[in-house]
Amino acid sequence: AKEIVQRTKKRDDIVNNRFIGNEINQLSLTVAQASASISDSKTQLLTYWSQVPLYKGPRSAMDAMAQGTLTSSTTEFIASK
Repeated sequence: AKEIVQRTKKRDDIVNNRFIGNEINQLSLTVAQASASISDSKTQLLTYWSQVPLYKGPRSAMDAMAQGTLTSSTTEFIASK
C-alpha cells in the first residue's frame, strides 16, 4: 500500500509540474503579446503627437495642463478656443 501511495504521489507531482509549466508558458506568451501591443501603441502615439501642431494658447493654461491642475474655468476657456 505504501508503494502505491508513493507511485500515485509521484505521478501527481509530475502531472502538477507539467500543468504548472504549461500555465507559466501561457502566461509568458500573454505577457509578451501585451508588451508588443504596448510598444505598438507607444509608436502610434509618438507618431500621432509628432504630427499634431503645437498648442499656442495662454501660458497659464498650458502650465495648468502640464501640472494637471486645470480648473473648470481654465477648461472652459480652452474648450471655447
